[in-house]
Amino acid sequence: MRLRVRLSRKKFATSNKCTYRQSYVLICVELLQDEQYEIIDASFLDNLLELATDRTPNVRLWVGQCLLLLQKNTKNDQVEKSLLQLQSDIDIDVRHFSTHVNSPSTPAVCT
Repeated sequence: MRLRVRLSRKKFATSNKCTYRQSYVLICVELLQDEQYEIIDASFLDNLLELATDRTPNVRLWVGQCLLLLQKNTKNDQVEKSLLQLQSDIDIDVRHFSTHVNSPSTPAVCT
């Protein structure tokens, strides 16, 4: 069972479909809202940090929100570095949501 979950997690995080990658980040957001920091650190953080440079702005936007939530409760240099990168992103919405925790009410459609 754990192997299947691990493979599914990797499949979502590295999918060619932006909706899958965005879903991966939204799962992370849900875990953080439930204060599951250890699970994020142990199982999701590496892929999450890789998604900070995703080609799709809406994926990066949600990564920014997720990293802000994580930053409030943990100290991690990689998280800080990725957040700084997102806060100077070319996309204005990515910059905004990487600076302010005010989750969009509905996940934006990948563009």
